[in-house]
Amino acid sequence: MTIGLVYDLRDDYLAEGFSEEQVAEFDSAATITILEQTLRSLGYTTERIGNGLALARQLACGKRWDLVFNIAEGLHGRSREAQVPALLEMYGIACTFSDALVCALTLDKAMTKRVVQSAGLYTPRFSVVASPEDLRSVDLEFPLFAKPLAEGTVLARVVGRRGLDPDIEVAGGARHAVHGHRVRADNHETRAFRQKRPQQVEEVFVHGRRSASSFAPCNLNEMGASWRA
Repeated sequence: MTIGLVYDLRDDYLAEGFSEEQVAEFDSAATITILEQTLRSLGYTTERIGNGLALARQLACGKRWDLVFNIAEGLHGRSREAQVPALLEMYGIACTFSDALVCALTLDKAMTKRVVQSAGLYTPRFSVVASPEDLRSVDLEFPLFAKPLAEGTVLARVVGRRGLDPDIEVAGGARHAVHGHRVRADNHETRAFRQKRPQQVEEVFVHGRRSASSFAPCNLNEMGASWRA
């Protein structure tokens, strides 16, 4: 069984002139090597494909794999994490982890929270901030968890406290002036949004431990076979 590896290599993007912050969620060469060694130790044949564009080129040239181990983040667009799963779905090739629908939905934090709410599940109250004017309508208790709408939480910040806190840093370089339990836009915000900072989701901060888990079938051969069936 041949498993193709799709990933965004941090060094490739740094060489193209991207900043460290822009490639923060991409993978190191060491991560890809360990992943490849682990799969080979389990008896699988592996092939490094590269990023989503490399995958598209190879598929167009007729290349195929029994399964694709996908950890690519994507580069452009709100649905960038869904691009590789969608492409593989079109070609009928199984891939690890979530499908295109789940990847597209969950990168947009506000849409994810709305779907969770529609299922009757609890999620902290939130507001979407796209401009300085939106800040005036935020009516949430502090502290808040502020993060870009469609970025990883590595860029998030905990902002605000009750009382008066001048110039509290938030995700993307914008800043908030906090008075009582309300957010007030100031010149820092105005400059940030004029510089096309990403939309932000601000939600009530929940104290406690945060963890993330991934699940996959123990037998990757069965996973590839079930997809093709």
